[in-house]
Amino acid sequence: MRPGIVFCFALLLLVAFVRIGDSAQAESGPGEVILRETFEDPTLPAWQGVRNDKAHVSRVMGPNGNPGISMTVDAGVTRTFTRRLPIDKVAGKAVLIDIWRKADNVVTGREHYYNAKAMLSWKARGAKKPEYSGTEFSDFFGTFDWQRHRYVVNMPKDLEWAAVSIGMQACSGKASWADLTIRVDPRFVDQASLEHFLADQQRRAFESLTADSLTVKRLPGGTVQLMMDDLHVPKQYWNADARQVLLAGASASSGPRPRAAEDFASKLAIAFDARADQLQKDLSRRSGQALNDRVLEIACLRERTSQIISGADVPSRVTLTADPSTTFPVAPLVFGNNVNTQNFNEIFDSQKGSFRQPFLDLFRPMGITFLRYPGGCNADIFNWKDTVGPVEHRKEILNYHDGTGRGVARFGVDEFLQFCQQESITPIITTAFCKDHPQRIDPNEHPKGVRHPYVFSYLKTAPQRVQLAADWVEYCNGSVNTTFGRLRAQNGHPKPYGVKYWEVGNESYGPDPTGSCTADEYAKAFPKYVRAMKERDPSITVVMNGYSQPEWNATVLAKAGRYADAFQFHIYHSPRLQLDKNTMEARPDQFSPATRSADRIPALLNDVERIMQEHLGHTLPTIISEFGMGNTKDREFMTSVTSPVLVADMWRTLIESPLVVGANKWCLYTGYWFSQILGPTTADPDAAFYGRPEHAMHCIYAWCRGKTRLAVNNEQSDGVKAVVFQRPDSYGVVLISRESASWQSLQLGLPGIANEQAECLMMTAGHPLLGNEQDPNLVQPYRFDFRYDADEPILVPANSVIGLVIPR
Repeated sequence: MRPGIVFCFALLLLVAFVRIGDSAQAESGPGEVILRETFEDPTLPAWQGVRNDKAHVSRVMGPNGNPGISMTVDAGVTRTFTRRLPIDKVAGKAVLIDIWRKADNVVTGREHYYNAKAMLSWKARGAKKPEYSGTEFSDFFGTFDWQRHRYVVNMPKDLEWAAVSIGMQACSGKASWADLTIRVDPRFVDQASLEHFLADQQRRAFESLTADSLTVKRLPGGTVQLMMDDLHVPKQYWNADARQVLLAGASASSGPRPRAAEDFASKLAIAFDARADQLQKDLSRRSGQALNDRVLEIACLRERTSQIISGADVPSRVTLTADPSTTFPVAPLVFGNNVNTQNFNEIFDSQKGSFRQPFLDLFRPMGITFLRYPGGCNADIFNWKDTVGPVEHRKEILNYHDGTGRGVARFGVDEFLQFCQQESITPIITTAFCKDHPQRIDPNEHPKGVRHPYVFSYLKTAPQRVQLAADWVEYCNGSVNTTFGRLRAQNGHPKPYGVKYWEVGNESYGPDPTGSCTADEYAKAFPKYVRAMKERDPSITVVMNGYSQPEWNATVLAKAGRYADAFQFHIYHSPRLQLDKNTMEARPDQFSPATRSADRIPALLNDVERIMQEHLGHTLPTIISEFGMGNTKDREFMTSVTSPVLVADMWRTLIESPLVVGANKWCLYTGYWFSQILGPTTADPDAAFYGRPEHAMHCIYAWCRGKTRLAVNNEQSDGVKAVVFQRPDSYGVVLISRESASWQSLQLGLPGIANEQAECLMMTAGHPLLGNEQDPNLVQPYRFDFRYDADEPILVPANSVIGLVIPR
């Protein structure tokens, strides 16, 4: 049984839980010890593996003075040590690995699994390849002090071999290990039982919090923590005493009110202070986790205000300069988004042909210019013909997870395209794709058939995809003299919509349940779609389905790239919480690596450009039709302020790329942890509309953007990045703070600026885990005027995306 079964992520992150009830040496516990390594000898004579001169191995002092081993490697170097486990003692057993580990600037390599590791691996008899404990169990990276780490693997009965490995795989930095024990412990029959045990340990440690046992700890970046002795108390365990101690401590440190000056820092302090007052007045209406989140934000706001007034400790001082001699056009379609048509059933009024006003009030400030339909993996089983005409005659949309119905599409093709026209948005449509006629596909060879059994029955009656795509083009763009143009006219829209952008398939390389195929199969099918679709409208732009992996792209571009008018692929970054979430809550600095992963995007785009040049002799306009924070399996993390900081920086890299002509953030409305706007659903039709922190980030870009931008020396700064848009009478500046736990001082060099009134629109929160899931009104944008002084640095808070409009 693989240990990578998806558990509740909140419990999953407890694997690394430490401190509570732990000694520096692994507890003996019940059961049989299979292997014990104390690391007395740093040469590890009983271990085998990769030993090279590029990795330095030495003895270090582990927790409480116990011996440990450290390994230091340069970028891309692999060095591992492996030791086999006795088969007779672990076959068919639940095996517990228990180890202490430490990281010093361990930087992930090119692949997400290139990290430092403490890993169990095994192979069953007859299996084609070995299996490994998933990266969420075995890997570590970043920087943290000694932490105890435990996880369980259920070994198969027909075990051929099993092993434990420590080391570093194609990464860089320094990693350390101490006190390794591998045991069969009857308390832990699987991963879930270990997680329940660790969670119960932690709960019991904090079940009786009293005011006299608690203190408030203040961190330099303006975050506060509740402490019991030297232990951080996670907010999930706070009671009334805990909240009172935190609020009283924050108020005691707040000192005098901010001075009524016009500079940026003073206006920022005033805004934070006013927001804290506003949140505190409404405390009585909150309970549970929403109350705890609000108390934490109030306390952090008080501390931020105090630090601004007293002179914030700013470890990072940065100068970014915009070059007026180097300007670039800004691709107008880069500010895009995605919709999943079924998610709009509760908020789109078919009789009025419009959305509810609260939705539009949130949607319009986002400034969306490019909208993708009908939505991700759903596209490949989407039959557009079922979504046009009178609503009462339409058929249900299928659920791509299991083939069940998702209800009639009230927001069908016509409603979508008319909405785009009303809002001056360019549409992009993703057609349903199959590598061949569905009835000719052998279900037994379909890559998703085992996981999605409905695919078998669906393919027997599914429409032919090439014809479906061509008919859709004719419905949208054909004259009233064509079959489907006439149908469009009968449905109330005689004038062609003129849809230009058409994608052929969604993520055909694997994730899509019905459209999955190999690169060769996609390349063989793609020209058929192009020919059929362009017979109906030669002017359309047909977009080839790419991938973020070079092998797929090289194959499809070499074999069918000459048929493509444009190229698209998706970019998701899924930062992992390196430690358990409660430990991460105590270490806000540990979130900073998550907001820096956009640094990998330029190399990815360069690879795509290189492959195009190699196989086509030129580049194709490229659309990133989905991007954002990937699925980390944790709702609180994905919807916290960390996500918009990451996404804002991803957006910056796409804006700066000359290859990218369009980009669509995933996704607009509800139904997903990735969504920017929340509101009524089938399950909760009376829910209120609200925006997540990502919504504010969209609004900041929309508020600041212009048709051109200036070159900025972003390579000079790691902690804060900038986009400088040039507008007729002002600069729109977007600042992205990639620091999660410290202030930054930014000297911003803009040409032709006088000391005048400027405006600020800011998204931020006092802790990187805070968002709007529990309290929809918690994280709201700040807007204020200030006196811009070119000689004065801008004080940039952690966890922030800042928009500035500065007259010129």
